[in-house]
Amino acid sequence: MRMRSDEELMRKLGLGSSAAFDELFKRHGGRVLGYCARIVGDKALGEDIAQEVWIRVAKAAPDYRPSPGASLRSWLLTISRNLALNDLRKRKRLVDWPEEGDAKAEASLDLERESVEQILIRETDRARVAKAIDGLEDAKRTALMLWMNEEMSHEEIAKELGSSAAAVKSQLFRARRDLENELSSGEEEES
Repeated sequence: MRMRSDEELMRKLGLGSSAAFDELFKRHGGRVLGYCARIVGDKALGEDIAQEVWIRVAKAAPDYRPSPGASLRSWLLTISRNLALNDLRKRKRLVDWPEEGDAKAEASLDLERESVEQILIRETDRARVAKAIDGLEDAKRTALMLWMNEEMSHEEIAKELGSSAAAVKSQLFRARRDLENELSSGEEEES
């Protein structure tokens, strides 16, 4: 039996084929889930976001037209990244402060204060990095995310994006430079 291309499966999904959806999910579901979970730092939350990705894929299937040189996988990862970063922006980690006079809860809070501060610092740093990455031009951001999260080589990224390895190296260099500049300027503003 011949293996159908992602584009062929998307066409069939656009016509309502649940078998095409199942095949696409088998091929790309794990990667989408892993990518979402890595961005938000939580597997359960990553599962929720990945589910939203697949809902959007199913809705977009009738109108899906692949970009020249780009693959379905890069399109899926772009949707995943955008949804995960949007979720990070919306999600504010709030600490439940104890009612006044609740001695047990106040004692527990004192014991956990340092870890709460560490969590807040980590989440603030993660949000700053996510915002800086989101501010990159699309080509730089996509290349960087494939390199960092998918651990793809320059050649694999080039093939994925329909580009050359030299262009990918250049995009990665510029993306890292832009991130360093953005993050260091953000530190100066906070001081």
